[in-house]
Amino acid sequence: MTPFQGYRSDFSYEGDDISLTGIFAIHPEFEDDHGEIILDNTSPVPTEGTARMWILFPQMRKEVHTKRMELGVIGYFMEGSRRVGVVEVIEIVGLHSNPDS
Repeated sequence: MTPFQGYRSDFSYEGDDISLTGIFAIHPEFEDDHGEIILDNTSPVPTEGTARMWILFPQMRKEVHTKRMELGVIGYFMEGSRRVGVVEVIEIVGLHSNPDS
């Protein structure tokens, strides 16, 4: 099933054994073809495209993600232990300059 804006999957890094690392609360905010946030939350989002990813817990930004997140990193949208989408990091905004927020 294609998600709608407001979808709240979690995230895992490629190569992680989630039984050891767990999954991370990083939620997508899907964008349209022009890089603008999709405001319509009543229609499915495209099956391919871009999303802004929001790390929910500031402590995890500093302890985990500033060390692991870089351009080209592959990860997955997760629903529990199930991978439901592939993610590639193509841009990083604010993570390293403001790791505590």
